[in-house]
Amino acid sequence: MKYTDRHPDKKYLSSFDLIGEENIQALITGFRMEVIERSGSDTPKPVLELFGLKPIVLNLTNDKMLVRLLRTNDSNKWIGKVIIVGVDPVKAFGEETFGLRIRRRLGTPEGYLRESASKEELKSRYRALNDSSLLELTKQIAQEKWKK
Repeated sequence: MKYTDRHPDKKYLSSFDLIGEENIQALITGFRMEVIERSGSDTPKPVLELFGLKPIVLNLTNDKMLVRLLRTNDSNKWIGKVIIVGVDPVKAFGEETFGLRIRRRLGTPEGYLRESASKEELKSRYRALNDSSLLELTKQIAQEKWKK
């Protein structure tokens, strides 16, 4: 049983949700500022919403990476972009642990679609991308992965 399944009450994506997954491609669907209860602060933190995943609370490292990668500091312009999220060993609070990291390269709609684990997920991802030019590619991927 995966970490995410053992801890369904966790509200935000954690590095432990992705350990063993290598890098995943994720579609940005929204951005908001939110007071994070566990932070002990009343200061709102940036939260990145991802299609089909828990949201990510952006630390400074990942926020800066998104600005560089997407070439804009306007988070409203990030929506609809495919990014790659991975896990790296990090030193935090004096100890070695794991941290979520936005990778230095963009994901692709094709790669995002190819990572689908089921036909239903493929259909959902295609609809979320909201790009009708990807229809033929989506059909091709379905035939390759789930031949009848």
